[in-house]
Amino acid sequence: MSAYDGFRVGERVYCLAWIGKAFEIVAKDDGVGKISLRGDLECEPGGAQTDIFRSNIWMLSREPRDDIWSWPDRVGERYFEMFERFRNLHRAGDVVTGYLIEGTHPLEPLAATAERAMAFRIVAPIEHAIIVEPVVGLAGDSAEPIKVASTRNDIRWLSAGPVAAARIGMIAYRWSISFGDVVLNSSDFAGLS
Repeated sequence: MSAYDGFRVGERVYCLAWIGKAFEIVAKDDGVGKISLRGDLECEPGGAQTDIFRSNIWMLSREPRDDIWSWPDRVGERYFEMFERFRNLHRAGDVVTGYLIEGTHPLEPLAATAERAMAFRIVAPIEHAIIVEPVVGLAGDSAEPIKVASTRNDIRWLSAGPVAAARIGMIAYRWSISFGDVVLNSSDFAGLS
């Protein structure tokens, strides 16, 4: 039985698209693969409403969750798991490549191309934050800046912006570490659809 098949009309659920709100499953269309939800909301006639499909069933839970930090993301990972993995992979001084979010479709946010790349030096991977600095690399006597991390020994990484704590949050319902709209843990987004 799939996760979709396990949900029934009349059941009380919670949805990542509307954190903290309890919903009732009011309809289920197995032909389309759609579950319709409705919750009480005084300011909206008919209440809070949203639809969930087979492809995003991971957004539903039977557990009451009233804050973003307790939700697993679209691959089932919680923020602390992603954060610890990133922190354990990188040391102060490492240079990593981030990629700018692209497009209007919220489930396909990254384009890992050189045109959308930006390099960052890890200043301090501390207990609850990753402190980063935007950098640009120069190699030899080339005037062309390098915007992607490299293991080449002849690159001088120069500051290209302020030192700041990277943002930890969800982008496209996937836990992320970002600097503005530039995602530093872009490998976590590879292959999502």
